[in-house]
Amino acid sequence: MSSHDLVALIQLVGFQMLLYAGMWVAAYAIVGEERAAVRHWLAFSLLSGLGLLLIGLRPHGHPWVTHTLPNLCFVLSFVAVRRGSELFLRMRPLDLEHAVLTCGAVSMLLLVGPDPADVAPRVATVSGVAAWVLLRSSWVGFAPVHQQFGERTAWAATLVPALFGLLHFLRMARAVASPEQSMELDTPVLINQAVLYFSMVAAAVFNLLFLFLIVLRLMARLTYLAQRDPLTGLLNRRAMQGLLEREWQRYARLRQSFALISLDVDHFKRVNDHHGHEAGDRALVHVAQLLQGQARELDGVARMGGEEFLLILPGHEVSMAAQAAERLRQALAGGPVMLREGLDWPLTASFGVAAPRPGDHELEDVLRRADEALYRAKAAGRNRVVVQPPGSSDHEPVVQACTG
Repeated sequence: MSSHDLVALIQLVGFQMLLYAGMWVAAYAIVGEERAAVRHWLAFSLLSGLGLLLIGLRPHGHPWVTHTLPNLCFVLSFVAVRRGSELFLRMRPLDLEHAVLTCGAVSMLLLVGPDPADVAPRVATVSGVAAWVLLRSSWVGFAPVHQQFGERTAWAATLVPALFGLLHFLRMARAVASPEQSMELDTPVLINQAVLYFSMVAAAVFNLLFLFLIVLRLMARLTYLAQRDPLTGLLNRRAMQGLLEREWQRYARLRQSFALISLDVDHFKRVNDHHGHEAGDRALVHVAQLLQGQARELDGVARMGGEEFLLILPGHEVSMAAQAAERLRQALAGGPVMLREGLDWPLTASFGVAAPRPGDHELEDVLRRADEALYRAKAAGRNRVVVQPPGSSDHEPVVQACTG
């Protein structure tokens, strides 16, 4: 490849990086909580693109502008991309390491300057920073990417940067071992061509992959919000309905038991009427946290509306569910709840428990019995657990399992 062709390739990669910078500018408006990471990736793309375009000006232009400044841009860009990845993956940014790396490399580049006789220190410094950042980021980043997005994504996100880091390591080693053979990036030698071609591939993989991961995380967040009650964070009615239907289908096919606990906060209207909706909201949040804290990981807990909640307990017979409901009742009635400073309010709830039985034809049969048990618990004086035995007929009285 001739020097002219290599400069054209450098400029092409530079414009490619500026296009990615434009992509991150557009993404910034919609990414929400990922904006901190996007700012770093925008800086990475801008600095990389600027550095490459400045190299493309050689041999024209002031040496400090076309030799030293591009290398400074590259050092800052690598540190920026690493810190942005740490923020995106919810890792603790290694700011001390970043500062030491940046200060050391910048000091070396300013000390060496653009002197043609000092090509080797410049190449070793920039390639050393690139190798360290890429290899270390690939090593420490694999586990969090694997945990959050899966094994295949982890390999895709770390393998290409690791290979690019190895290429920079070889370039640094060559500069250290054979200073007289060190060449600036615009010198038409094989390793420089390899660095530029690999830069195009690595930049495409990184920018497009992490944009995809941002969209994936955004979709997951939207799905989560669509299934959650905004006040309590519990499942909402729609999400619980889907969970109930799946559990009913499992019961219908495999006869795997499950139980329902329907509960209603006692005299909740008094809280709203006497102390306002803010106090009522705090009461509901307290109940939700208690239910979620007592539930198993496989249980479903939902706020069905107002002060009504529903739990589904896979694998539970009705007697086991009654015991679980009684534990919840005792925990809730254990003491007053501070709804605001100076206001402690006793909270209790009424519980209805039901489970499928052989004569049930649809899920609604179980839900209806759980609601009937709840209504009888309230009619019997509240703050109690009532169970309708799964083998009883609809006209038989509900058995009061526990009282407060």
